[in-house]
Amino acid sequence: MSEITLFNWNINSQNAFAGRQAAREQRHREYLQRQAGREQRHGEYLGRQAAREQRNEEYLERQATREQRHEEYLERQAAREARQQGYFDRVQENTSRYRARYEEMLADLVRQGLEQYMPGEFAQVRHRLAELDDLLDSDPAMARDLSLQLGAELSRLPAIAREARRELETRERQRQQDLSEMQKRATSELAQFIQSQLAKISDPIEQDFAFDRIKALQLEYAGRKVSDLELPILKKEILAKTLVIREDSTTKAKAWKDRKSQESIRETQTLLLEIHKEQSEAEVSHNPKATQSMLASLDAMRQHIAGQGFTMDDLQKQLAAETEKTDKTVVDENCRRMVVRAIMDSLEKTGFVVSNPQRQIGDQDEVVILAKKPAGAEASFRVTAEGKMEYKFDHYEGMKCKSDIDQILPMLQEIYGVELSDTRTLWQNPDRISKSAKPSDTGSKEQRHGQ
Repeated sequence: MSEITLFNWNINSQNAFAGRQAAREQRHREYLQRQAGREQRHGEYLGRQAAREQRNEEYLERQATREQRHEEYLERQAAREARQQGYFDRVQENTSRYRARYEEMLADLVRQGLEQYMPGEFAQVRHRLAELDDLLDSDPAMARDLSLQLGAELSRLPAIAREARRELETRERQRQQDLSEMQKRATSELAQFIQSQLAKISDPIEQDFAFDRIKALQLEYAGRKVSDLELPILKKEILAKTLVIREDSTTKAKAWKDRKSQESIRETQTLLLEIHKEQSEAEVSHNPKATQSMLASLDAMRQHIAGQGFTMDDLQKQLAAETEKTDKTVVDENCRRMVVRAIMDSLEKTGFVVSNPQRQIGDQDEVVILAKKPAGAEASFRVTAEGKMEYKFDHYEGMKCKSDIDQILPMLQEIYGVELSDTRTLWQNPDRISKSAKPSDTGSKEQRHGQ
Protein backbone atom coordinates (compact mmCIF):
# COMPACT_ATOMS: atom_id res chain seq x y z
CA MET A 1 0.00 0.00 0.00
CA SER A 2 1.39 3.35 -0.97
CA GLU A 3 1.60 6.44 1.22
CA ILE A 4 -1.04 8.20 -0.83
CA THR A 5 -3.43 5.34 -0.44
CA LEU A 6 -2.82 5.24 3.30
CA PHE A 7 -3.42 8.96 3.57
CA ASN A 8 -6.66 8.68 1.70
CA TRP A 9 -7.70 5.83 3.97
CA ASN A 10 -6.92 7.89 7.02
CA ILE A 11 -8.90 10.74 5.63
CA ASN A 12 -11.80 8.47 4.83
CA SER A 13 -11.61 6.90 8.32
CA GLN A 14 -11.58 10.31 9.93
CA ASN A 15 -14.51 11.41 7.79
CA ALA A 16 -16.45 8.26 8.70
CA PHE A 17 -15.72 8.75 12.39
CA ALA A 18 -16.72 12.39 12.19
CA GLY A 19 -19.94 11.36 10.45
CA ARG A 20 -20.70 8.80 13.11
CA GLN A 21 -19.86 11.30 15.84
CA ALA A 22 -22.11 13.88 14.22
CA ALA A 23 -24.85 11.28 13.94
CA ARG A 24 -24.39 10.37 17.62
CA GLU A 25 -24.49 14.00 18.57
CA GLN A 26 -27.58 14.49 16.41
CA ARG A 27 -29.23 11.49 18.03
CA HIS A 28 -28.20 12.79 21.42
CA ARG A 29 -29.67 16.18 20.62
CA GLU A 30 -32.83 14.51 19.40
CA TYR A 31 -32.83 12.42 22.59
CA LEU A 32 -32.40 15.57 24.66
CA GLN A 33 -35.18 17.23 22.71
CA ARG A 34 -37.41 14.20 23.27
CA GLN A 35 -36.42 14.17 26.93
CA ALA A 36 -37.16 17.88 27.16
CA GLY A 37 -40.50 17.19 25.44
CA ARG A 38 -41.21 14.40 27.90
CA GLU A 39 -40.23 16.63 30.82
CA GLN A 40 -42.35 19.45 29.39
CA ARG A 41 -45.30 17.13 28.95
CA HIS A 42 -44.69 15.74 32.44
CA GLY A 43 -44.53 19.30 33.74
CA GLU A 44 -47.73 20.10 31.92
CA TYR A 45 -49.25 16.92 33.36
CA LEU A 46 -48.11 17.91 36.85
CA GLY A 47 -49.51 21.39 36.22
CA ARG A 48 -52.83 19.93 35.14
CA GLN A 49 -52.74 17.55 38.10
CA ALA A 50 -52.01 20.45 40.46
CA ALA A 51 -54.81 22.44 38.84
CA ARG A 52 -57.16 19.48 39.28
CA GLU A 53 -56.09 19.12 42.91
CA GLN A 54 -56.51 22.86 43.38
CA ARG A 55 -59.99 22.72 41.83
CA ASN A 56 -60.79 19.71 43.97
CA GLU A 57 -59.60 21.52 47.09
CA GLU A 58 -61.67 24.56 46.12
CA TYR A 59 -64.66 22.28 45.50
CA LEU A 60 -64.17 20.61 48.88
CA GLU A 61 -63.89 24.02 50.52
CA ARG A 62 -67.06 25.18 48.77
CA GLN A 63 -68.75 21.93 49.75
CA ALA A 64 -67.60 22.36 53.36
CA THR A 65 -68.88 25.95 53.29
CA ARG A 66 -72.21 24.80 51.87
CA GLU A 67 -72.47 22.07 54.49
CA GLN A 68 -71.57 24.54 57.22
CA ARG A 69 -74.16 27.01 55.96
CA HIS A 70 -76.69 24.17 55.75
CA GLU A 71 -75.88 23.12 59.33
CA GLU A 72 -76.22 26.73 60.46
CA TYR A 73 -79.53 26.95 58.58
CA LEU A 74 -80.74 23.75 60.24
CA GLU A 75 -79.68 25.12 63.64
CA ARG A 76 -81.52 28.38 62.98
CA GLN A 77 -84.51 26.43 61.69
CA ALA A 78 -84.49 24.23 64.78
CA ALA A 79 -84.25 27.32 66.97
CA ARG A 80 -87.15 28.95 65.14
CA GLU A 81 -89.20 25.78 65.41
CA ALA A 82 -88.37 25.44 69.10
CA ARG A 83 -89.38 29.04 69.68
CA GLN A 84 -92.53 28.60 67.60
CA GLN A 85 -93.37 25.48 69.58
CA GLY A 86 -92.81 27.41 72.78
CA TYR A 87 -95.19 30.07 71.50
CA PHE A 88 -97.84 27.49 70.57
CA ASP A 89 -97.44 25.78 73.95
CA ARG A 90 -97.97 29.10 75.71
CA VAL A 91 -101.05 29.98 73.61
CA GLN A 92 -102.48 26.50 74.06
CA GLU A 93 -101.97 26.52 77.83
CA ASN A 94 -103.40 30.01 78.25
CA THR A 95 -106.39 29.35 76.00
CA SER A 96 -107.12 26.13 77.89
CA ARG A 97 -107.37 28.13 81.12
CA TYR A 98 -109.86 30.50 79.50
CA ARG A 99 -111.82 27.55 78.16
CA ALA A 100 -112.12 26.09 81.67
CA ARG A 101 -113.34 29.46 82.96
CA TYR A 102 -115.98 29.64 80.21
CA GLU A 103 -117.23 26.19 81.20
CA GLU A 104 -117.63 27.38 84.80
CA MET A 105 -119.49 30.50 83.70
CA LEU A 106 -121.86 28.51 81.49
CA ALA A 107 -122.59 26.02 84.28
CA ASP A 108 -123.31 28.89 86.68
CA LEU A 109 -125.78 30.50 84.26
CA VAL A 110 -127.54 27.14 83.85
CA ARG A 111 -127.79 26.79 87.64
CA GLN A 112 -129.45 30.22 87.73
CA GLY A 113 -132.13 28.88 85.38
CA LEU A 114 -131.31 31.34 82.59
CA GLU A 115 -130.84 28.83 79.77
CA GLN A 116 -134.60 28.39 79.24
CA TYR A 117 -134.91 32.06 78.28
CA MET A 118 -132.16 31.98 75.61
CA PRO A 119 -131.72 28.33 74.58
CA GLY A 120 -130.34 29.18 71.15
CA GLU A 121 -127.54 31.32 72.57
CA PHE A 122 -126.62 28.67 75.15
CA ALA A 123 -126.54 26.01 72.40
CA GLN A 124 -124.30 28.28 70.33
CA VAL A 125 -121.86 28.69 73.24
CA ARG A 126 -121.68 24.90 73.68
CA HIS A 127 -121.03 24.52 69.96
CA ARG A 128 -118.24 27.09 70.21
CA LEU A 129 -116.71 25.27 73.18
CA ALA A 130 -116.63 22.04 71.18
CA GLU A 131 -115.04 23.90 68.25
CA LEU A 132 -112.50 25.38 70.64
CA ASP A 133 -111.56 21.91 71.89
CA ASP A 134 -110.86 20.78 68.32
CA LEU A 135 -108.66 23.81 67.58
CA LEU A 136 -106.61 23.67 70.77
CA ASP A 137 -104.45 20.84 69.42
CA SER A 138 -104.58 21.58 65.70
CA ASP A 139 -104.33 25.39 65.58
CA PRO A 140 -103.66 27.12 68.95
CA ALA A 141 -103.53 30.60 67.39
CA MET A 142 -106.98 30.20 65.83
CA ALA A 143 -108.20 28.70 69.11
CA ARG A 144 -107.08 31.86 70.90
CA ASP A 145 -109.00 34.05 68.43
CA LEU A 146 -112.10 31.93 68.93
CA SER A 147 -111.62 32.10 72.70
CA LEU A 148 -111.66 35.90 72.58
CA GLN A 149 -114.94 35.84 70.61
CA LEU A 150 -116.41 33.27 72.96
CA GLY A 151 -115.49 35.38 75.97
CA ALA A 152 -117.41 38.31 74.49
CA GLU A 153 -120.45 36.13 73.74
CA LEU A 154 -120.51 34.67 77.24
CA SER A 155 -120.09 38.07 78.87
CA ARG A 156 -123.13 39.29 76.94
CA LEU A 157 -125.38 36.40 78.02
CA PRO A 158 -126.03 37.04 81.74
CA ALA A 159 -127.47 40.56 81.42
CA ILE A 160 -129.69 39.74 78.43
CA ALA A 161 -130.89 36.41 79.87
CA ARG A 162 -131.81 38.06 83.18
CA GLU A 163 -133.65 40.83 81.33
CA ALA A 164 -135.50 38.21 79.25
CA ARG A 165 -136.49 36.38 82.41
CA ARG A 166 -137.70 39.60 84.05
CA GLU A 167 -139.84 40.65 81.08
CA LEU A 168 -141.20 37.20 80.30
CA GLU A 169 -142.04 36.43 83.93
CA THR A 170 -144.22 39.54 84.16
CA ARG A 171 -146.35 38.19 81.29
CA GLU A 172 -146.02 34.52 82.07
CA ARG A 173 -149.22 34.16 84.12
CA GLN A 174 -151.40 35.87 81.51
CA ARG A 175 -149.71 33.94 78.71
CA GLN A 176 -150.28 30.63 80.46
CA GLN A 177 -153.97 31.50 80.88
CA ASP A 178 -154.24 32.41 77.20
CA LEU A 179 -152.39 29.25 76.22
CA SER A 180 -154.76 27.15 78.32
CA GLU A 181 -157.73 28.78 76.57
CA MET A 182 -156.16 28.12 73.18
CA GLN A 183 -155.65 24.46 74.04
CA LYS A 184 -159.29 24.15 75.17
CA ARG A 185 -160.46 25.61 71.87
CA ALA A 186 -158.15 23.38 69.90
CA THR A 187 -160.72 20.63 69.54
CA SER A 188 -160.67 20.47 65.76
CA GLU A 189 -157.78 19.26 63.62
CA LEU A 190 -157.39 22.75 62.15
CA ALA A 191 -157.21 24.38 65.59
CA GLN A 192 -154.67 21.82 66.74
CA PHE A 193 -152.62 22.47 63.60
CA ILE A 194 -152.52 26.20 64.41
CA GLN A 195 -151.56 25.35 68.01
CA SER A 196 -148.65 23.21 66.75
CA GLN A 197 -147.18 26.17 64.82
CA LEU A 198 -146.72 28.05 68.07
CA ALA A 199 -145.02 25.02 69.66
CA LYS A 200 -142.49 24.95 66.83
CA ILE A 201 -141.03 28.28 68.00
CA SER A 202 -138.32 27.26 70.48
CA ASP A 203 -136.95 30.71 71.33
CA PRO A 204 -139.03 32.15 74.23
CA ILE A 205 -138.53 35.75 73.06
CA GLU A 206 -139.61 34.90 69.51
CA GLN A 207 -142.55 32.97 70.89
CA ASP A 208 -143.55 35.95 73.02
CA PHE A 209 -143.61 38.21 69.96
CA ALA A 210 -145.56 35.61 67.95
CA PHE A 211 -148.01 34.59 70.67
CA ASP A 212 -150.74 37.23 70.24
CA ARG A 213 -150.76 36.94 66.45
CA ILE A 214 -151.02 33.16 66.45
CA LYS A 215 -153.73 33.43 69.13
CA ALA A 216 -155.62 35.81 66.82
CA LEU A 217 -155.07 33.39 63.93
CA GLN A 218 -156.68 30.60 65.95
CA LEU A 219 -159.63 32.80 66.79
CA GLU A 220 -159.98 33.66 63.09
CA TYR A 221 -160.53 30.01 62.20
CA ALA A 222 -162.33 29.01 65.41
CA GLY A 223 -165.65 27.23 64.93
CA ARG A 224 -165.25 26.97 61.16
CA LYS A 225 -166.66 23.81 59.65
CA VAL A 226 -164.01 22.31 57.41
CA SER A 227 -164.51 19.46 55.01
CA ASP A 228 -161.85 16.85 54.31
CA LEU A 229 -161.23 18.40 50.90
CA GLU A 230 -160.92 21.89 52.32
CA LEU A 231 -158.55 20.99 55.20
CA PRO A 232 -155.29 20.69 53.15
CA ILE A 233 -156.00 24.03 51.46
CA LEU A 234 -156.58 25.78 54.77
CA LYS A 235 -153.47 24.24 56.30
CA LYS A 236 -151.40 25.56 53.41
CA GLU A 237 -152.98 28.98 53.90
CA ILE A 238 -152.25 28.93 57.64
CA LEU A 239 -148.65 27.82 57.04
CA ALA A 240 -148.10 30.85 54.81
CA LYS A 241 -149.53 33.16 57.47
CA THR A 242 -147.51 31.59 60.31
CA LEU A 243 -144.37 31.83 58.20
CA VAL A 244 -144.87 35.61 57.95
CA ILE A 245 -145.58 35.77 61.69
CA ARG A 246 -142.42 33.78 62.53
CA GLU A 247 -140.20 35.84 60.24
CA ASP A 248 -141.53 39.04 61.79
CA SER A 249 -141.12 37.60 65.31
CA THR A 250 -137.54 36.54 64.57
CA THR A 251 -136.72 40.07 63.37
CA LYS A 252 -138.33 41.63 66.45
CA ALA A 253 -136.59 39.19 68.80
CA LYS A 254 -133.20 39.97 67.26
CA ALA A 255 -133.86 43.70 67.52
CA TRP A 256 -134.88 43.24 71.18
CA LYS A 257 -131.70 41.30 71.94
CA ASP A 258 -129.53 43.86 70.13
CA ARG A 259 -131.20 46.69 72.02
CA LYS A 260 -130.78 44.97 75.38
CA SER A 261 -127.20 44.11 74.47
CA GLN A 262 -126.46 47.76 73.74
CA GLU A 263 -128.19 48.88 76.94
CA SER A 264 -126.06 46.50 79.00
CA ILE A 265 -122.81 47.02 77.06
CA ARG A 266 -120.91 48.44 80.01
CA GLU A 267 -121.94 45.53 82.21
CA THR A 268 -120.90 43.13 79.45
CA GLN A 269 -117.54 44.82 78.89
CA THR A 270 -116.82 45.00 82.62
CA LEU A 271 -117.50 41.27 82.97
CA LEU A 272 -115.29 40.53 79.96
CA LEU A 273 -112.44 42.52 81.51
CA GLU A 274 -113.00 40.72 84.81
CA ILE A 275 -112.47 37.36 83.08
CA HIS A 276 -109.15 38.55 81.63
CA LYS A 277 -108.15 40.06 84.96
CA GLU A 278 -108.77 36.76 86.77
CA GLN A 279 -106.62 34.88 84.28
CA SER A 280 -103.82 37.44 84.45
CA GLU A 281 -103.77 37.54 88.24
CA ALA A 282 -103.42 33.76 88.31
CA GLU A 283 -100.16 34.15 86.34
CA VAL A 284 -98.53 36.96 88.26
CA SER A 285 -96.16 34.73 90.23
CA HIS A 286 -94.97 32.88 87.09
CA ASN A 287 -94.77 35.75 84.60
CA PRO A 288 -94.75 39.01 86.56
CA LYS A 289 -93.55 41.33 83.81
CA ALA A 290 -96.06 40.22 81.19
CA THR A 291 -99.04 39.92 83.52
CA GLN A 292 -98.43 43.20 85.33
CA SER A 293 -98.36 44.95 81.97
CA MET A 294 -101.60 43.16 81.02
CA LEU A 295 -103.26 44.14 84.33
CA ALA A 296 -102.26 47.77 83.82
CA SER A 297 -103.78 47.71 80.33
CA LEU A 298 -106.98 46.11 81.64
CA ASP A 299 -107.25 48.80 84.32
CA ALA A 300 -106.86 51.51 81.66
CA MET A 301 -109.60 49.86 79.58
CA ARG A 302 -111.89 49.71 82.61
CA GLN A 303 -111.42 53.43 83.22
CA HIS A 304 -112.17 54.11 79.56
CA ILE A 305 -115.38 52.08 79.81
CA ALA A 306 -116.44 54.11 82.84
CA GLY A 307 -115.77 57.31 80.93
CA GLN A 308 -116.01 57.60 77.18
CA GLY A 309 -116.64 53.88 76.57
CA PHE A 310 -115.79 51.42 73.78
CA THR A 311 -117.66 49.65 71.05
CA MET A 312 -117.45 45.89 71.52
CA ASP A 313 -115.36 45.60 68.35
CA ASP A 314 -112.82 48.12 69.62
CA LEU A 315 -112.60 46.45 73.01
CA GLN A 316 -112.11 43.03 71.46
CA LYS A 317 -109.36 44.38 69.19
CA GLN A 318 -107.55 45.89 72.17
CA LEU A 319 -107.88 42.67 74.15
CA ALA A 320 -106.59 40.65 71.20
CA ALA A 321 -103.57 42.97 70.84
CA GLU A 322 -102.79 42.85 74.57
CA THR A 323 -103.18 39.07 74.66
CA GLU A 324 -100.79 38.67 71.70
CA LYS A 325 -98.32 41.02 73.37
CA THR A 326 -98.53 39.12 76.66
CA ASP A 327 -98.07 35.74 75.00
CA LYS A 328 -94.99 36.98 73.14
CA THR A 329 -93.52 38.49 76.31
CA VAL A 330 -94.06 35.26 78.23
CA VAL A 331 -92.39 33.22 75.47
CA ASP A 332 -89.45 35.66 75.36
CA GLU A 333 -89.06 35.43 79.13
CA ASN A 334 -89.21 31.63 79.07
CA CYS A 335 -86.50 31.58 76.39
CA ARG A 336 -84.39 33.97 78.43
CA ARG A 337 -84.69 31.73 81.51
CA MET A 338 -83.42 28.79 79.46
CA VAL A 339 -80.51 30.85 78.10
CA VAL A 340 -79.60 32.13 81.58
CA ARG A 341 -79.60 28.58 82.95
CA ALA A 342 -77.44 27.42 80.01
CA ILE A 343 -74.94 30.25 80.59
CA MET A 344 -74.69 29.42 84.30
CA ASP A 345 -74.16 25.72 83.58
CA SER A 346 -71.51 26.47 80.95
CA LEU A 347 -69.62 28.79 83.28
CA GLU A 348 -69.69 26.24 86.10
CA LYS A 349 -68.41 23.51 83.76
CA THR A 350 -65.38 25.69 82.92
CA GLY A 351 -64.42 26.32 86.55
CA PHE A 352 -66.30 29.53 87.34
CA VAL A 353 -68.12 30.16 90.60
CA VAL A 354 -71.42 31.69 89.50
CA SER A 355 -73.48 34.14 91.56
CA ASN A 356 -77.28 34.10 91.49
CA PRO A 357 -78.53 35.99 88.40
CA GLN A 358 -79.91 39.46 89.05
CA ARG A 359 -82.66 41.12 87.06
CA GLN A 360 -82.10 44.80 86.38
CA ILE A 361 -84.80 47.02 84.90
CA GLY A 362 -83.52 50.40 83.76
CA ASP A 363 -83.25 51.61 80.19
CA GLN A 364 -83.84 47.98 79.29
CA ASP A 365 -84.88 44.82 81.06
CA GLU A 366 -81.88 42.52 81.46
CA VAL A 367 -80.63 39.63 83.57
CA VAL A 368 -77.03 39.95 84.76
CA ILE A 369 -74.87 36.88 85.48
CA LEU A 370 -71.54 37.38 87.28
CA ALA A 371 -68.92 34.65 87.70
CA LYS A 372 -65.36 34.40 89.04
CA LYS A 373 -62.49 31.95 89.04
CA PRO A 374 -60.29 31.41 92.11
CA ALA A 375 -57.34 32.91 90.20
CA GLY A 376 -59.23 36.17 89.78
CA ALA A 377 -60.61 35.92 86.24
CA GLU A 378 -64.10 37.33 85.90
CA ALA A 379 -66.92 36.86 83.43
CA SER A 380 -70.20 38.74 83.11
CA PHE A 381 -73.18 38.11 80.86
CA ARG A 382 -76.18 40.35 80.24
CA VAL A 383 -79.25 38.84 78.61
CA THR A 384 -82.15 41.05 77.51
CA ALA A 385 -85.73 39.98 76.92
CA GLU A 386 -85.38 41.04 73.28
CA GLY A 387 -82.80 38.33 72.59
CA LYS A 388 -79.53 40.27 72.92
CA MET A 389 -76.64 38.84 74.95
CA GLU A 390 -73.53 40.77 75.95
CA TYR A 391 -70.55 39.11 77.61
CA LYS A 392 -67.28 40.33 79.03
CA PHE A 393 -64.24 38.40 80.28
CA ASP A 394 -61.78 40.35 82.43
CA HIS A 395 -58.66 40.06 84.64
CA TYR A 396 -56.98 37.37 82.58
CA GLU A 397 -53.30 36.74 81.84
CA GLY A 398 -52.13 35.87 78.38
CA MET A 399 -54.62 34.26 76.00
CA LYS A 400 -56.59 32.38 78.65
CA CYS A 401 -59.53 34.71 78.04
CA LYS A 402 -59.87 33.45 74.47
CA SER A 403 -59.56 29.88 75.70
CA ASP A 404 -62.51 30.28 78.06
CA ILE A 405 -64.59 32.03 75.41
CA ASP A 406 -63.82 29.25 72.93
CA GLN A 407 -64.99 26.72 75.50
CA ILE A 408 -68.15 28.42 76.74
CA LEU A 409 -69.77 29.70 73.54
CA PRO A 410 -69.62 26.40 71.61
CA MET A 411 -70.99 24.69 74.73
CA LEU A 412 -73.98 27.05 74.68
CA GLN A 413 -74.61 26.17 71.06
CA GLU A 414 -73.82 22.46 70.96
CA ILE A 415 -75.02 21.25 74.36
CA TYR A 416 -77.78 23.66 75.29
CA GLY A 417 -79.08 24.53 71.81
CA VAL A 418 -78.60 28.30 72.24
CA GLU A 419 -78.17 29.83 68.81
CA LEU A 420 -75.70 32.73 68.68
CA SER A 421 -75.75 35.13 65.76
CA ASP A 422 -74.93 38.71 64.75
CA THR A 423 -71.60 38.68 66.61
CA ARG A 424 -70.19 42.16 67.13
CA THR A 425 -66.98 42.90 69.03
CA LEU A 426 -67.52 46.02 71.14
CA TRP A 427 -64.04 46.23 72.62
CA GLN A 428 -61.06 43.98 72.91
CA ASN A 429 -57.65 44.54 74.48
CA PRO A 430 -55.04 42.01 73.25
CA ASP A 431 -51.90 41.05 75.19
CA ARG A 432 -49.49 43.88 75.78
CA ILE A 433 -46.02 43.03 74.53
CA SER A 434 -44.06 45.61 76.52
CA LYS A 435 -42.08 43.95 79.32
CA SER A 436 -43.03 46.74 81.69
CA ALA A 437 -46.74 46.40 80.93
CA LYS A 438 -49.00 44.27 83.15
CA PRO A 439 -50.22 41.23 81.17
CA SER A 440 -53.94 41.39 80.51
CA ASP A 441 -56.51 39.91 78.19
CA THR A 442 -60.00 41.35 78.24
CA GLY A 443 -62.77 40.78 75.75
CA SER A 444 -66.28 42.10 75.37
CA LYS A 445 -68.79 41.10 72.75
CA GLU A 446 -72.44 41.46 71.92
CA GLN A 447 -74.44 38.66 70.36
CA ARG A 448 -78.03 37.80 69.78
CA HIS A 449 -79.34 34.53 71.07
CA GLY A 450 -82.24 32.34 70.10
CA GLN A 451 -83.80 29.26 71.65
